[in-house]
Amino acid sequence: MTSQPMEDILMSLLRTFVSFIILSITTFLIGKQINTHNNHFTFAMSIIIGSFIANMGFDLKLKFLPMFASFAFLVAIHFLLASTALKSRRLRKWISGRPTVIMEKGKLLEANMKKVKS
Repeated sequence: MTSQPMEDILMSLLRTFVSFIILSITTFLIGKQINTHNNHFTFAMSIIIGSFIANMGFDLKLKFLPMFASFAFLVAIHFLLASTALKSRRLRKWISGRPTVIMEKGKLLEANMKKVKS
């Protein structure tokens, strides 16, 4: 009777380890773009990736391979949008937004700081 809980624990540990490896590889491939949270798009992606990894590691009711397929599809969408944004100024503005200048000629621009809530 005690083998089922032990199997669940071992399966959870194995899934957590595999999920960690997948996350490590993904963050290495995506690089600083997702780690620095430069814009809303990359911030949302990092939250979604974290949710996928947590579910893949801990929710034993979810099948691992379908979750991994969804995760891989999400990463593919990210790379597709990122590479398209490099070529399309319009898409890049939509994904990244426009930068806000907070310092110009050595002076802080108070109005722009309020916009970005710094």
